[in-house]
Amino acid sequence: MFKKLLILSIFMSLISLTSQAQQKFGHMNSGNIMELMPEVKLADAKLAVLDDSLGVVLDTMMAQFRHNYNTALKSVNEGTMSKLQQAEVEKQLNDDQTKINDFQKMAQVMIGQRRQALLAPVINKLNTVIVEVGKENGYSFIFDVSSGSMLYVTESDDVSTLVAAKLGLTLPK
Repeated sequence: MFKKLLILSIFMSLISLTSQAQQKFGHMNSGNIMELMPEVKLADAKLAVLDDSLGVVLDTMMAQFRHNYNTALKSVNEGTMSKLQQAEVEKQLNDDQTKINDFQKMAQVMIGQRRQALLAPVINKLNTVIVEVGKENGYSFIFDVSSGSMLYVTESDDVSTLVAAKLGLTLPK
């Protein structure tokens, strides 16, 4: 019985080693390739326009807030504002500050959503090319080192050049 278990164990180990020997590993940095893609540069330009337009609105809101604050402060210092008026102005200034904070948060969300919408087709295109390179070159796995999640990899090929070439890009040396 022991001999049968030993033989089975050795046989399973050999099968495992054989299957591991047939696997081919590759790695790449998708972030570096995306930086070279013209679609990403176009998306960044569109996002800059959106960011600038939202920035103008925010600057206008903040300028109005500063004006209202300075006007109220001047009235308080001159003694021309009653306590009731001060409370009303303070409430209005707090409301305005809340609106500014809400607008900033909304703008960040809007830019993030727009970025995601603009880059989704680019990411899909890159992923399609990575799969094609993997199939055409017999890779079992292609890892993306841009995420920083790979701490150690045994021998693997850098397929960045293959992916870039398939996209019509040239990686810098």
